[in-house]
Amino acid sequence: MGCAAGKPAVGNPQAGGSDAAQKDSLPGERKEEKAGDERQGTGSLPPPSRRAGEEEPTTDIDERTHDGERVGSSGQEGDETEELRHPPEVNGRDDVSDGSSVQGEDVGVGRSQARRAEVFCCLHGPPGSIKGKIAELLIKEIHLSHLSPGEAIRHSIKAQTAAGLKAQESRKLTGKVPEDVQLEVMIETLRSFDASEKTFLLDGYPRTNQQAEKLKETGIVLKRLIMVDCTDEELLRRATGRRIDPVSPTIYHLEGLVFPKPPPDILDRLVQRRDDMEDRVRQRLNQYREENEDVADHFEHVLHVDGAKEPEELLPNILVFLADS
Repeated sequence: MGCAAGKPAVGNPQAGGSDAAQKDSLPGERKEEKAGDERQGTGSLPPPSRRAGEEEPTTDIDERTHDGERVGSSGQEGDETEELRHPPEVNGRDDVSDGSSVQGEDVGVGRSQARRAEVFCCLHGPPGSIKGKIAELLIKEIHLSHLSPGEAIRHSIKAQTAAGLKAQESRKLTGKVPEDVQLEVMIETLRSFDASEKTFLLDGYPRTNQQAEKLKETGIVLKRLIMVDCTDEELLRRATGRRIDPVSPTIYHLEGLVFPKPPPDILDRLVQRRDDMEDRVRQRLNQYREENEDVADHFEHVLHVDGAKEPEELLPNILVFLADS
């Protein structure tokens, strides 16, 4: 399947978005909505409604930790790109329970037939990397729809899809969503895209060889991968220096890395999260290295970027990569 139909225009990285570009939006991209607005229609996914500080659904691998205990630029705990997210609409449980009503190019997957969906781009990076910042820039620059595992789980549960019901039951019983159910949620969500809705950014997934192989077996094309590289020493420095002001709440960094330095007069009240302590950070890094070792082999085009640089500095090369591959 060619990628032209699903490939968003990649323009001059220095040029800002125009009003015309906002009007002529691509299917599935984010549109500005007032807080609390929801899409209408039975079985459709509403826009994200998680308030600041709420936890994402827990998985057996804890999706949040794979993006470095994602701390938003708004100064609140959560995903750096949460306010930019616009997940695809997923039909209710009857539409996708066995794949029989999925239309489009058929690819054999056991007894069901799945549409051949193309992931425009995947983004990977170790915990504490600038992956979230890069995702935010790409969403703003070329209007990609953003999708992460935790996000897909949350909205499949709200939409009461077949996989969402399994995830909901698992959370009730154990507080976690096991790996196999998480995979079902991702496949179900990716299948739900219309043929023209292929311009989305898959954030932090697939994480393992098995996940990548299952996606490909289902007919999902893994086209491009942006891999954020960063040394463990730099990642430890970023994570362990993070502090939260419980009053604001605002995120700071003692050295001003990624987040601003805190004012001297509030230093005494700042707190460090347990997940930002060195032992927890090293544990997440080791887990990430083990799981993501060979995932890049499953993609047609791979770009490695230096995670020690500022996201804005990396953006021009990323846009060239997306335009040429």
